[in-house]
Amino acid sequence: MALADSISVIAQSSATWLADFRTVASTWSYAKIFGVVSAVAAIHAISRAVYLTFFHPLSKFPGPRIAAVSNIYYAVKWLSGRYPMACQKLFEQYGPVVRIAPNELVFSGTQSYYDIHASAVRNRETFVKTKFQDIGEKEPGVTAERDPEVHREVARKLRPAFSPRSLKAQEPTLNSHVDELIDRINTHGTTGRGINFLEWMDRYSWDVAANMAYGREFHQVRDTKTSSFLQTFQRVGPLGTVVQVFSRFPLLRPLGLLFVPPSVVKTLPTLLRMNRQEVRSRMARKDNLLHPDYMQHLVPEEKSEGGGPVEEMPTEDWLVAQANVLVLAGFDPLTNVMVAVMYYLCRSPDKLRRLTEEIRGAFTSYSDINVDALQSFKYLQAVLEECLRIHTNAAFGLPRLCPGATIDGYHVPEGTVVQTCHYATTHDEKNFAMPYEFHPERFLPETHPLYDARFSNDNKKAFVPFSSGPRGCPGYNAAYMQLRLTLAKMFWTFDVELTNGDTLDWERDLRMYAVWIRPEVWVRFTKVQ
Repeated sequence: MALADSISVIAQSSATWLADFRTVASTWSYAKIFGVVSAVAAIHAISRAVYLTFFHPLSKFPGPRIAAVSNIYYAVKWLSGRYPMACQKLFEQYGPVVRIAPNELVFSGTQSYYDIHASAVRNRETFVKTKFQDIGEKEPGVTAERDPEVHREVARKLRPAFSPRSLKAQEPTLNSHVDELIDRINTHGTTGRGINFLEWMDRYSWDVAANMAYGREFHQVRDTKTSSFLQTFQRVGPLGTVVQVFSRFPLLRPLGLLFVPPSVVKTLPTLLRMNRQEVRSRMARKDNLLHPDYMQHLVPEEKSEGGGPVEEMPTEDWLVAQANVLVLAGFDPLTNVMVAVMYYLCRSPDKLRRLTEEIRGAFTSYSDINVDALQSFKYLQAVLEECLRIHTNAAFGLPRLCPGATIDGYHVPEGTVVQTCHYATTHDEKNFAMPYEFHPERFLPETHPLYDARFSNDNKKAFVPFSSGPRGCPGYNAAYMQLRLTLAKMFWTFDVELTNGDTLDWERDLRMYAVWIRPEVWVRFTKVQ
């Protein structure tokens, strides 16, 4: 009874105080009201800043003072397009872990990557994916799926698409694309300034990715024309950056899209609509395929040998989501590596010579070049891995929610957003000697005649180009197959020369807006007689 009486008294007092406040406030001018509101807001902001700086669970971690109290620092670095490089400078200043935002830590240590991404393999509680890649669709696709159990099931269905047998079945399709590329380069790239290799690789990679994913021929290389589908995707990156940055400022979120041209705002819905149309077209011709594709592994046979259904048919939304991943994840890494490889090889004539000698010395004719033989080419593989190190496919850290765990020796409280900056890890002198220099020799075995002992202490565990653990990329063998065959046939056929080298600096000109925005690389090709 005493408790009820106390509550009643408190309620009456509160009502009286509120009535008195309304009476007093009704006599205030607008200027006074504004002043009071401003004072309350200032007190709140100061109190919050003091808490975040000195009393927050992450207050013990170093970093820029403004990053501890606001997402402004994070936003500025992302919008600059130089976020990975900014992280690298922070590690040089503060050490292997930095507080990049009020509730977010970024790591550079090798062990942090395995603690975060291979936790399930090591029987630790899972670090769940954040909403970073959430685009608001009902089905997120395998890369954005946050539920570990659902992701595991989707990955199980995708895995057969990248088995050795499935990839072998795709080899004729890949060969046809490579041969078409070589033919068109011979027509357009051997005179004058040559060709914009970035533009050509975008077209080529999209042609390959779409055809291998769902049997769609875009013919961009053949027609030397960029499709509307690819043009739409190329505008999504900046939009994704603006959306994810402004998501950190709820009050400003509606204003974020005002900074983006209307044509760009429409790109994501347009891209998703185009992808849905392609999936519907693929399903309509499922009984009349010209060649194997990845998608056939996602659609079960309608009847088993006994006449009953083998597996429940997935929904269209589910197929669209997975197809979107298969195309985009197949396109961007191929372009990314091909353009970077061309740049670094043209800048390193001795490395280019070693690669061409390996390729041309092994095959007497163009038609002899094949996927199986290329798997044993040590220097070609070393070139690819060095490119993936110096220009990592992961444009940013892959953020996860910490369940409360030790990461690289640091205890991190539950609910903290954590990530490892791949760019910083692969450019750290503690991991790689001469990290900003292109040296494929670092990835050669000691028994290779070109092995260089200067790289004997390199920390290869810091090199994880296709992620690891349960969420590791299942298509890495497909990527290596495409890269080996394309490069081998290209460098068997042509000598190459960078024609805009006087103005181009890859590291300086590179930007990151959700995906890498690469500078133009102009190359002139000379056919080898």
